[in-house]
Formats: sequence, C-alpha cells, structure tokens
Amino acid sequence: MKQALIAFTVVFTTMIWALEKGPEDLIGQKANYKLDKNPKRTTSMLKDGTFLATITHYHPNAEGGPAMEVALDYKFNVAMVGEQKGVENALLDQAYFTPEFLEKLRKEGKYESENFKAIHKGYEDVKTLEGKIYAHTDIIFLYDIRDSKNMTLHSDLASFLAAIVRAETKADIEDMKVLMHVYPGVPVLSAVQIDVSGKYEGMSVKAGADYQSH
Repeated sequence: MKQALIAFTVVFTTMIWALEKGPEDLIGQKANYKLDKNPKRTTSMLKDGTFLATITHYHPNAEGGPAMEVALDYKFNVAMVGEQKGVENALLDQAYFTPEFLEKLRKEGKYESENFKAIHKGYEDVKTLEGKIYAHTDIIFLYDIRDSKNMTLHSDLASFLAAIVRAETKADIEDMKVLMHVYPGVPVLSAVQIDVSGKYEGMSVKAGADYQSH
C-alpha cells in the first residue's frame, strides 16, 4: 500500500508539472501510435496502420479560443483498397492541456464545453501493444462531439477515422465517441490508448491505437 501511494504521488506530481508547461513549450511534441488489429477495438477492414501526431503551432487568437495545431501523418493498409496515407491538420482546444481540465474532470466526474462533453470513468492499468504497462491511467470518455469542420479538440480524431475508412475523404463521422486512457508524460494528447467509434455513411466503424514509446 505504501509503495502504491508513493507511486501515485510521483505520477500525480509529474502530471501537474507536465500540464503547467506553457503552450509554446508544447510545440514540437510528437507521439507515435500503432493500430491494434484486435476486432474488439478495430474494424476488420483495417489490416494495419500507424500515425504520428505532432504539435506544430500555437494559435492564441483562433476562432473559438486559443488552440494548438496538430498534424496527423497516417499510413494504413485497408482491405481491398491497399495502402492509404496522408496528413491531416487540426486545432485542439488549449483547455485540454491545462491542469484545470483533468482536475475538474476528476473532481466533478464530467466536463462540458461548446465543442464536446467528457466523463471521467475511473482508472485502469493498461498494457500497450509494445508490452509496456502504464499504471493507474485516467479513463476519459468524449461524446456529443461537435461537427468536425469546426476544428476543435475532437476534429483531428474525426479526420483520422474518416481518412482511414476512405482515403482523402472529408465526410463527417456521425455519433462519434472517443475513449482515451491518459497517462502523465505521454506527449501531445497524453493518451496511451485511443479508441474512436462512430458511423460513416450508415456503417459502424471503430479504430483503436496504442502509443509507441520507441
């Protein structure tokens, strides 16, 4: 119990330190993700894939409030289509990167803005595809996500999912939901696992990906 308490204290302190960085300090952060081909997480038509998320710019005067720009460089192998690759750019609400976001979510259990709603669904130990274990990750569920054309927190995820279902598409993902396992020190989204689901042209689709630390 004592060791667990010490570990949690270290994790919490690290998280606060990381989140207290200024927006300009986040520019250049990169995070690699690999698609999990397990059918429980990913639509069977997606055979393999990776994407690299990079924070490229800070936009203090963006419409809708200060935002960070993120580039998603993806490459996927889609059944009966072959390799699909490209780059999507999107803006993420800066509020997501502040200590207040996670603190409020933990305390109140929910967070609401004009762009999305979030629920804190507890904590869970996670083992990623590369075999690394992340203890006591925050489980965050995002829903009621605003139209992806508005380029907010979720828009990069919507573009990502649309792109891997149909190359170069700009169509919207309906009823999109995102489940993330968040851990301190992980760059860009702080997520060690990202699971996105929704409907694309009436078809249910889903994609799950794990952070790659190497």
